[in-house]
Amino acid sequence: MTLVVGDSQHTATAEVNFEIITPGIAVGQIMLLVEEANLQHKQALLASLNAAQASFDRGHFNAAVHELDAFQDKVRAQVAKSDPELASELIADAQQIITVMSGP
Repeated sequence: MTLVVGDSQHTATAEVNFEIITPGIAVGQIMLLVEEANLQHKQALLASLNAAQASFDRGHFNAAVHELDAFQDKVRAQVAKSDPELASELIADAQQIITVMSGP
C-alpha cells in the first residue's frame, strides 16, 4: 500500500507491505517455534497446537481459542521455568491469535 501526501509545493510517499495469513497458518508458525526449540515436552505442546489448528481449519473458532488457552497453560507449566524467554514468546504469539479471533 502506498500513501501519498502533499501540499501545493511538496509531496511525500510511504509504502507499507502487509501479509495476511489465516489463524491456522499462524498456529503453524508457533508449531515451528516449538519444534525448533530445545524442549523435553514438545509433544504435549504440539498436541494442543494441532488441535487448535484443526479447529480453525474446520471453522470452530471458539474451540480453537480454548485449545490455545490450554497451550498457554502448558507453556507456563512446562517451559517457563527452564526457558522464560521462549515461554514469553510462545504465550504472546498465542495471545495475539486469541485476541484477533476474540474480536473487539
